[in-house]
Amino acid sequence: MNNTFNIEGYYNDNKNIDLKNIPLFINIPEWIEERNVYKEDTLEQFATLKPKKYGGLTYRILDFKYDLARIKTYSFGECYVRITENTKITNYPMYERGEY
Repeated sequence: MNNTFNIEGYYNDNKNIDLKNIPLFINIPEWIEERNVYKEDTLEQFATLKPKKYGGLTYRILDFKYDLARIKTYSFGECYVRITENTKITNYPMYERGEY
């Protein structure tokens, strides 16, 4: 299981950036009513998170698969949630609720 990530890339005028052991968080904003979660083994949708109910949710990313982030929730255990343009990935939690 990968709890931290190595990030390599470039910024402003091709200056190199190399970050090691960075924890990443997926932040689901409070205006999203529901967000599906998917089983680890089959990737079938089996439940939903309710970020609006809690004023937004943040989860630590354990790993990536396709366009999904593996997270651990209190209610559903380890599962996947879809990464979209609206779910910011940061190196810090943006919301008080969730699990990180």
